[in-house]
Amino acid sequence: MRASPILGSFNSGELSPRLEGRVDIAKYSAGLKICENYIPLIQGPAMRRGGFRFIGTVKDQTAKTWLVRFEFNTTQAYVLEFGNQYIRFWANHGQVLNGAAPYEIASPWSTADLFDADGLFTLDFVESADVVYITHPSYAPRKLSRLGPTNWSLTTMQQIGGPFKTANTSSTTVYASAQTGSVTLTASSGIFQPGHVGSLFQLSRKSAAATTQWMQPEVINNGDLRISDGKTYKAVSPNTTAPLIRVTGPNKPVHTQGALWDGGNVVKGNYYVPSGSTTGIDAQVGVQWNYEDPGFGIVLITGYTSATQVTGTVVPITTATSQAQLPADAVGSGNASVNWAFGAWSDVEGWPSVVSLFRQRLVFARKQTVWLGVAGDFENFSAKDLNGLVTTDMAITATLASSQVNDIQWIEPYDSNIEALVCGTAGSEFVVKSLTENQPFGPDNVSAPPISSFGSRNAKPAHVGRTLLFVQRAGTKLRDISYDLMSGDFQSNDQSMLAEHIPQPQLNQIVYQQEPYSVNWGVRSDGALVAMTYSREQYPDAPHGGWHRHPIGGGGKVETLAVIPAPDGSRDELWAIINFTIAGVTKRYVCYLEWERRAGDDPEDGFYVDAGLTLDNTIDGSLTPGAGATVAHTQGVQFTASASVWASTDVGRQIQYRYTAPALDVSGNTVTQFHTAKATITTFVSPNIVICTIDAVFPNLSPIAANAWRMTVTTIGGLSHLEGQTVDLLVNGATHPSRVVSGGQITLQNPGSKVHVGLACPGRLQTMRLNAGGADGTSQGKSARINQVVVRVLETLGLQFGSSFASMDEGQFRNALDPMDNAPPLYTGDMLFDFPDDYDSNPWVCITQPYPLPSTIVAILPQVTTYDRG
Repeated sequence: MRASPILGSFNSGELSPRLEGRVDIAKYSAGLKICENYIPLIQGPAMRRGGFRFIGTVKDQTAKTWLVRFEFNTTQAYVLEFGNQYIRFWANHGQVLNGAAPYEIASPWSTADLFDADGLFTLDFVESADVVYITHPSYAPRKLSRLGPTNWSLTTMQQIGGPFKTANTSSTTVYASAQTGSVTLTASSGIFQPGHVGSLFQLSRKSAAATTQWMQPEVINNGDLRISDGKTYKAVSPNTTAPLIRVTGPNKPVHTQGALWDGGNVVKGNYYVPSGSTTGIDAQVGVQWNYEDPGFGIVLITGYTSATQVTGTVVPITTATSQAQLPADAVGSGNASVNWAFGAWSDVEGWPSVVSLFRQRLVFARKQTVWLGVAGDFENFSAKDLNGLVTTDMAITATLASSQVNDIQWIEPYDSNIEALVCGTAGSEFVVKSLTENQPFGPDNVSAPPISSFGSRNAKPAHVGRTLLFVQRAGTKLRDISYDLMSGDFQSNDQSMLAEHIPQPQLNQIVYQQEPYSVNWGVRSDGALVAMTYSREQYPDAPHGGWHRHPIGGGGKVETLAVIPAPDGSRDELWAIINFTIAGVTKRYVCYLEWERRAGDDPEDGFYVDAGLTLDNTIDGSLTPGAGATVAHTQGVQFTASASVWASTDVGRQIQYRYTAPALDVSGNTVTQFHTAKATITTFVSPNIVICTIDAVFPNLSPIAANAWRMTVTTIGGLSHLEGQTVDLLVNGATHPSRVVSGGQITLQNPGSKVHVGLACPGRLQTMRLNAGGADGTSQGKSARINQVVVRVLETLGLQFGSSFASMDEGQFRNALDPMDNAPPLYTGDMLFDFPDDYDSNPWVCITQPYPLPSTIVAILPQVTTYDRG
């Protein structure tokens, strides 16, 4: 039985071999058996990806490095290269230079620090304007600040006010040698370690009973200490004249900075009755009280002496004050206090391993603990204010409670509408959020319930709209997290269930490229580049997209990805470090993914090679064509340049000028058509004047602006990064025989003025088995023959087709009217191919784009005859 089905969408992407019998699911008809170097678009077509353009090499090509995005805004974005104890910077399609040398700054992280045993990046980072906070489990958090394009600083972030471990419950006491400045801390037993250097230590007063409570009236002498409202105050009033005494006034001190009076500082007769007397005496009523401390102070440990003694500097307890002071009744051996606590972060306890921002708070986490800083005061982790009170905006410590103790792998805010901090541990996923939604989020209103138990890999998740995508613990699945308004709960779906083979063996990194095609890119542990076109609007049922694979030309292996806005803001750009073996030597190149073919693009600009470069041999000087330049084959035409651009050796070379003119498409619509004017130099007159023969007419005799015209070349250099490699070429929009790079250069068979050179990265598509033509049900398992196939294409050139990639026929895109010295025009429409196939139980269509040319497959329409058994 004969049938002519239409395969009009490929947006389900490459499907698992396990689905080859699932013709019952909707995604089968829009799926592919193979999808390599094509991007399934949300609208349905499969479009060939652009090539990776070579920008430069990493500093040490023998060592693994990593890329991190830095985006101040959509017009100021950088890619940061993290390597062995350095950071370098890339922007605007190039490396940031300081003079002629790459600009770099030193960092503390060695190559061994940057990667774990699985090759996963061990730094985490979050950006706030011009600052990036960076964590590593073995190092104190760092702060990378951009002060200018070549002025960056990396400093240790010194948090203020905390966080601290649980307060001491032992009998061990600690006292300080002084209240302020440099102090020595002495413990009654061995509690200190060298790894405590650089951490905070909280020391509280010996006991509240050790200092008298403020009362009224009471005789006060200057220097007296009193506790009021939980805070310590010191009398600093002017001296009185004997026998007048000074007593406290009626206003209890509650202030948290400076000195204030508790009364009017006035003399009152018979105001105070001394102890043991019944007669009142005159008194100066009112004491000026200086705020000292809230009952505790903080020391930054700077030196280790012994297990019982360290040195340090007294630091402020919060950013709300510059005052740095310990309680007086924690100073001296007579005031040794059991009320102390070590900082939660140190070389002893460990440092935060992940970082994020949430509800105007800087957030760090380690193991199962999450620390959220003071709201709006990022580096302040004070648990109490200057009053010693825990208020809603103070720092928060939350612990993820579960039956298993699994380390936090990442933390990420969900979105601004559903305020929840999602925490992925190795065993489960949690959210830190308000316990009661109608109360302010704070230390007394926080919860951390689990939302799923899939487990997470140490790979930073990706935001896609109001969804988080993350890699499951084993690395073989990509999952999403979304909030369901109907159920009021979070949900998670396996996004790789229909293509489980693609993330395997493991996903090491994912990044999201929103513009232009909503693609989530992934790096596998074997260096393969994979991707998923993701859209909940187009794919309402999970999985919400289609997968595709992108083999890199020359066997390149991708090690890391980053996405930043393009310099012109037209899209998001995918950057990569790609590992190549060139002449037996490992090379690591920084590249970015070029644009695919867009409507209105010049076909000569199509870039479909990897690790490639472009020669655009424009000439810096205006050009004036002489009489006869608008008539083909005219000889003796003079061309005049505004600068000295020619030499006698240029005879035989061609002047080329690319211009546009309106034309009509097959529907009668006006479109832009590109043309190349050509003139071969026959006589050298002077550096400014040559005589030519017109090979293709010039549109007019008007002067052509500098750098708007070109000269052909036959030798192209600057290709040392591809030494010994066989490279593909696109010469003025036309294919060219491959060449081998020798001595960093190649020689063209056909001269050109705009040439793209790089490693071949062919695209391949293979349909699923066709399910059409069966007279008594399904055609699966029956012998079928494809007689012809129509491939509907959009601005495409140069395809091969067949029933097997081992035996392909060439599609003919050139017709008799196309000039032989120009590339054929890109084709939009239906290409009819006779299919040289016999009856087979595997009726499918294979399409290859082997050339560095654009290809968008809109639909495949086979004519198939199925042989029904009977």
